[in-house]
Amino acid sequence: MERAVGIRKLRDELTRHLGRVRRGGRIVITDRGQPVAVILPLADRSDGLGERLRAVLTGGHVTPAERRFPARVPVVRGRGRELSELVREGRR
Repeated sequence: MERAVGIRKLRDELTRHLGRVRRGGRIVITDRGQPVAVILPLADRSDGLGERLRAVLTGGHVTPAERRFPARVPVVRGRGRELSELVREGRR
């Protein structure tokens, strides 16, 4: 059974939706009505996830990351006034 769920509703009711996936359901995640992702039950994949992943990688559809993503994103210092100052000024 496939069900479409918006991003906000998925975030607010994640436990409920993951329970549906555990029971064999399939969830299509939408952003402003447009499908952006699908959540499938992992245990029900009888065709071999490793084989499918290998096929996608060798087919040139995606490339694996060359290094791990940083756990913490570095802070970027910009020039000019701070964003919080601009927001406060706009609210006056």
